[in-house]
Amino acid sequence: MCGVGGDGGQALLLGATFVLAIEKSPAVCRLIRENWQALAVSGQHEVWCGDARKMLGRVQGLPRFDLIYLDPPYASDLYAPVLAGLAVCLAPMGQVAVEHRRSQPLPAISDLTPLDARIYGETAITFYGPVL
Repeated sequence: MCGVGGDGGQALLLGATFVLAIEKSPAVCRLIRENWQALAVSGQHEVWCGDARKMLGRVQGLPRFDLIYLDPPYASDLYAPVLAGLAVCLAPMGQVAVEHRRSQPLPAISDLTPLDARIYGETAITFYGPVL
């Protein structure tokens, strides 16, 4: 099972059994749905349109995810609340990949431990796993 993120088309192409995207913009939600339908792949997918903070309760009711990709707008206040909510959504060996501005420190989340970080110019991706 793959995770939450707008680039789930790649995950579907790579064989994910389930991909979920949460996007606030209705226009972008429609575009993601159209693109994923055009892929005509066997994996299941859903696109939920709304605020990620409000959708966390629904995500927590799903089976646990192996990979979650979080890419909120860099200047948003979504990092701390969404990361904290996603901790309970991870499979025991799952990971959350968080895209953020390189200069932007990420909040400490008690149920997640940093595993790795990659830098790509001004962009960084920090990987977290569950605290075991």
